Amino acid sequence: GVKGDDADMFVREPGYGLLFDTVTAEWGKDDARTLLTANVIANNLAGLLSALGGRDVSSRATEFRAEMPMSAENLRTLVQMVAEKKVSSQAAKEILGASLSTGETPEKLATARGLFKMDDENVLEDIVGSVVSENSKVAGEYRAGKLPALQFLVGKAMKAARGAADPATVKALIEKKIAEMPE
Repeated sequence: GVKGDDADMFVREPGYGLLFDTVTAEWGKDDARTLLTANVIANNLAGLLSALGGRDVSSRATEFRAEMPMSAENLRTLVQMVAEKKVSSQAAKEILGASLSTGETPEKLATARGLFKMDDENVLEDIVGSVVSENSKVAGEYRAGKLPALQFLVGKAMKAARGAADPATVKALIEKKIAEMPE
């Protein structure tokens, strides 16, 4: 279920609590999306709102919309996109921030910014090929047994894919590419 600290926050700050209840109304308490919603509100939304000028949502027990710049519908859609693995958690943070600033829907933002997960293996292979060839010394270090070098290459590929690739797929493609390299 929801972590105690998050539940306490939703009670202390009714605007967040009402948003949570509205977003998760159709999901059970044991639904993974419910926990994901709590995490997004407590760990991402609250911080972003604070950074955007310290909006006070605690005094609005019944009308969070006046102080909460993201609609429950948009947050529900974003959580659903993450749950269905359509966007990465990194991309979701970018979408959340942009949606708070612009009011645009998560789908529209993900499309405009190219944040939907890449599942075209040919595109990923091109990215991985470029990363490995541009970092051939690091690839050689990984081949020689330096395991942190692989994480460096995965990070570079994820950056090139703007967080829109599945890290496990990228890792597997990098390992395959390095194994195919001549010694």
